Amino acid sequence: MKKILQSPYPVLVLSWKMPLFYGLFVALFLLFFKPFGLFKFDFESMVRISSGYGLVTFLIMCVNQYALPYFYSTIFLEKNWTVFREIIWVFWNVIIIAVFNYYYSIYIFDLEHYTSLFFYFLMYTLLTSIIPVSVTILLLHNWKLKKNLRSAEEISRNLNTKMLEQKNDEKIVLYATNKKDFISTTVSDFLYIESVGNYNVIYWGEKGEVMHKKIRNTLKNMEDQLLGIHSIMRVHKAFIVNLDQIQEINGNAQGYQLTMGDEKIKIPVSRTYMKKFIAKMAI
Repeated sequence: MKKILQSPYPVLVLSWKMPLFYGLFVALFLLFFKPFGLFKFDFESMVRISSGYGLVTFLIMCVNQYALPYFYSTIFLEKNWTVFREIIWVFWNVIIIAVFNYYYSIYIFDLEHYTSLFFYFLMYTLLTSIIPVSVTILLLHNWKLKKNLRSAEEISRNLNTKMLEQKNDEKIVLYATNKKDFISTTVSDFLYIESVGNYNVIYWGEKGEVMHKKIRNTLKNMEDQLLGIHSIMRVHKAFIVNLDQIQEINGNAQGYQLTMGDEKIKIPVSRTYMKKFIAKMAI
């Protein structure tokens, strides 16, 4: 179980679809199952009350989905995100939603606030959600893992055919913003570029050794300078790679992980670039 909890898991933030889904789910669940005495109200009142709970859920999840990753971006780095973190993150959402729905209940039903009632509401919410939340996350993890492992295996079968049969001596010159600093290499010798803050570290092979140089520029500008070279593509917000330098492809719940060159450097393929990566490797 410890190994599963520490397994990689995709960071599912910056999306309005998930808050919308859970907001609708909460509203429809309350409307159809009528818990907490909702069956005592007429249909119009039930719709209004259920919609209110759904709206609270939607708004709180939107804040969590956008505000927290913006102010605490280092916490939500996908390279550090695991099944355990995902479970904690989901329970954080559940707790905050429960708190605001409690105060919504106080308002809508004209109740008096009692500390004991608040903790009962919170405890009931957690106890009823702990099993379905944990099971759902574990099932999604296993599904994503199996899917990406299978896909990575299929791509790997054609990996040898993607390797260059002969050296491509087409010249590559990559310039810094100031146009003075640059590196010059060939397509065959180019390995990858990693974005580090306001700089890019460019890696390439030269006389049997891996060379690297840091130049000031954006990764988008580097990508633009490499347009038209079929074997080179961006696979992550921080990486551009030479597909012909891939030695191995592995899958996990977050996507793919590429092993590059003889140095066995591990580079992730993010979900944003997966379809384009698969298409490129299939050609």
